[in-house]
Amino acid sequence: MHKLTSLLFFMIASGSLLAQGRYQEGYIINNENDTLKGLIKSGSLAKEYISLKQPGNRAAHLYPMQVKSYSLNDRHFISAAVPVKGELSKYLFVEQLVSGKISLFAHGNSLMIRREGDEELQVINRFYNIELPNGDTEMANDPRYYRTLKFLTDDCDKVKKDLQKIKYTKKYLIDLVVKYNQCNEN
Repeated sequence: MHKLTSLLFFMIASGSLLAQGRYQEGYIINNENDTLKGLIKSGSLAKEYISLKQPGNRAAHLYPMQVKSYSLNDRHFISAAVPVKGELSKYLFVEQLVSGKISLFAHGNSLMIRREGDEELQVINRFYNIELPNGDTEMANDPRYYRTLKFLTDDCDKVKKDLQKIKYTKKYLIDLVVKYNQCNEN
């Protein structure tokens, strides 16, 4: 009985590990605006590349510079220039949370925003690292995310009221951007 329980546990554990890196149905839109359907594998490395497997072909690694976007499990990711500390910007896959006059994106713990027509995303982090005189670093609150949101949403009175009680959470910012986009549809 003990061997059967151990075997069952091993099979369940192995299955969950494989599920993290399994291929799932989806599609990509390449830089030529062609839609390619197939099996897509994205995991923790999805920020750097995805794998696309089509019938009769071997899996191909596709990098953000080769792909405009991809969709998988009702989630949409785009290739975008993201400001990275120490670099001007780097193309990464970011998840599109809201689309409209203003779009909201996520990459790891960072949230980014982009106004329609802009190419580069603006990071709206709430915290940043400051270097102390002794060489250590410390997290500090960064009020610039509030000013960025205020500037981008200044033409909607409904959102102005919400900015007074802003909370830096993914859910709150999704609601804020959706409300802003609805305000500008009228």
